[in-house]
Amino acid sequence: MKRILYCLCMGMMLAGVFSACSNDEDGAFSQADGQVMFQGMVEQGQTASRADEFELIGTSDARFGDIHICMGVDGEFKSSVYTYAEGVLGRLAVQSGYNALNWHGETQEHDFYAWTQPAGIISMSASSQPQTGGTVTFGREEDTGLEDFIVARNEGITYETNSSYVELTFYRPVAKIQLDSLVHISADGTRTPLSSCTITFPNLYRTATFDAKRILSAGEEPRDVWKTDEQQTQWQTGLEWRNDEVPNSEGNYEDVLYVYPFDFESVGTLGEEEQPGYFILTATVGSGSSSTEKTYRASLAGITSLTGLKAGEVLHLALQVADGAVAGFGSYIRGWNSEERENASHSRSGIYTQADAEALLQYLQDGDSSDLPVYFYEEEDGVKVIRLYTHLDWSTLTQELTLPSDVRLEGQGYYIRFGTGGSLSGNFNDVYTPDGQPYTSAAEGAGS
Repeated sequence: MKRILYCLCMGMMLAGVFSACSNDEDGAFSQADGQVMFQGMVEQGQTASRADEFELIGTSDARFGDIHICMGVDGEFKSSVYTYAEGVLGRLAVQSGYNALNWHGETQEHDFYAWTQPAGIISMSASSQPQTGGTVTFGREEDTGLEDFIVARNEGITYETNSSYVELTFYRPVAKIQLDSLVHISADGTRTPLSSCTITFPNLYRTATFDAKRILSAGEEPRDVWKTDEQQTQWQTGLEWRNDEVPNSEGNYEDVLYVYPFDFESVGTLGEEEQPGYFILTATVGSGSSSTEKTYRASLAGITSLTGLKAGEVLHLALQVADGAVAGFGSYIRGWNSEERENASHSRSGIYTQADAEALLQYLQDGDSSDLPVYFYEEEDGVKVIRLYTHLDWSTLTQELTLPSDVRLEGQGYYIRFGTGGSLSGNFNDVYTPDGQPYTSAAEGAGS
């Protein structure tokens, strides 16, 4: 309701502008004064359990840079460049040096296509019509600019029904992957967090061509701009993802991988190494003279119950590697800008990240296990078994935490760090203190 009220207020504020360019004194439509007015809204993400949500451009820090808009009337197209108009949320204003788009008539149908220009774009071949796409390079944000790549279309619009005003609803045509944690498990069971690695997806597209005014088939969305039919064979494959900082800092997109949306496994007889979700992870294990570069191979297909990554979604990964294989794997998908996990699944349910740890503590402090997320536990003989795949920092806990009677915590050798006075009681196994000693009772204290 807040968004509806706001749009109404903005409409009243711009009423003078609209009426000034609507009609001549004698009531005839004035093409010279009929400038098209644009408002932009951007999706915040869609997942399996939540519909699209949108916000006006300018609501968040993202401004999206230059916005290219192409207008088509009777098969003829004109284009111009717009930008966010400071001070008016959602309002787009023509960029300095460009001509505004004008209506061609009061009842003629107009088609509008809009997109932002990714940093890694390669121009399409020359044409007498305005360019509405290009070849995109996928990879990290600093190389691609894909965090702000958005597209929109609004077709069959007339001045008569819109009173000069056109809303552009922008969607994200790409997806992204973020590595939340990476832990190495040595032969003696020692677990060591790794702060950097390189992951190669040899079968993912490195380039793909889009056209903002591509003709859509039944069931397709405005985000479906990729020219999958006639140019797919020309796209390059093999995507290298360098992670200089694991885990990613909050709001830091530098190490995030931007990808063409894909299914983890292709239908057919392809071997594992030919599947889209197959990847190779290389990392340096150990330090100083004992450091060794090791390689691990795995696939998204089959490790997690998630089957693919759609445009506008983010795949979060929590990886554990152990001498030749990926030993543990956690993943969940959320909407692009959503802070809540809307669709979560792991090869084994459990606690994989510090964010998981903090959420688990909050649930356990409530004393009721009925609200525990299903991706935190596996039910065995009526007991909810929670397995740790990372150390827990519960230094905010300064009193005794008693596990609910139907919960068992399997530490699997990981430690829990409590605050002063913090302790744990109830049904738990194989939990350690930060100094490497087994934690067996609340009376001992886990230390800090």
